[in-house]
Amino acid sequence: MILALQDVVCGYGGGDVLQGLDLEVERGSITCIVGPNGAGKSTVLRAVSGLLRPRLGRIERSRRSSRSSASAGPSGPATSRAGSGAWSNSPAR
Repeated sequence: MILALQDVVCGYGGGDVLQGLDLEVERGSITCIVGPNGAGKSTVLRAVSGLLRPRLGRIERSRRSSRSSASAGPSGPATSRAGSGAWSNSPAR
C-alpha cells in the first residue's frame, strides 16, 4: 500500500466536505477520483498532498520510492484548477 485514508473528515471554514472517507491505493495501481462538482475530489487531493489538514482521521503515505532521485520528476497527486490552462500542452483532452 502506498496511500491509505481512514475516516478522514476535512473541509473549508465550518463545513466538512469529506465525511469519514476511507481509501487505499496499492503500489502499481492506477486510481481515479471521479464525481460531480462539489463532491470533494480536489479536497481529497489537497488533504493527501498536505495542503489541507484533516480535522479527524488519518492519512498514511509510503515513504519508499521506486525511482532514483536523479530521474524522479514531481511525485504525488496533481491538481489543476478548471480553465487554468495548467495542462494546456497535454495531448489528452
